[in-house]
Amino acid sequence: MLIDVEGNDFKKQVLSSNALRFVVFSAVWCGPCQMLHPILESLSDELDGEYDFFAVDVDEARELCGYYDIDVVPTVIAFKNNEEVGRFSGLKSEAEVREFIKNCDM
Repeated sequence: MLIDVEGNDFKKQVLSSNALRFVVFSAVWCGPCQMLHPILESLSDELDGEYDFFAVDVDEARELCGYYDIDVVPTVIAFKNNEEVGRFSGLKSEAEVREFIKNCDM
């Protein structure tokens, strides 16, 4: 399950753990975002307990998007130990997202 997070709660929900966490920055009007969400939902269900997956609506979190230089949606950022350890932008296949997760967990 993707956990919706608002800009004000980002630090508390995402950066409060040293665990590997994935955040998708997306928008409801974005076609590729809507195609990526089911992939992330499926992986979050499959990998429940290993990783946490979050979703940020870029229209509701402009300051946060500026801070993380989000200029393309969807953008997925991986955080570990409160630091960015990887990112990709655009639509990816399930296999590509799995590879991204694997590479971030090294």
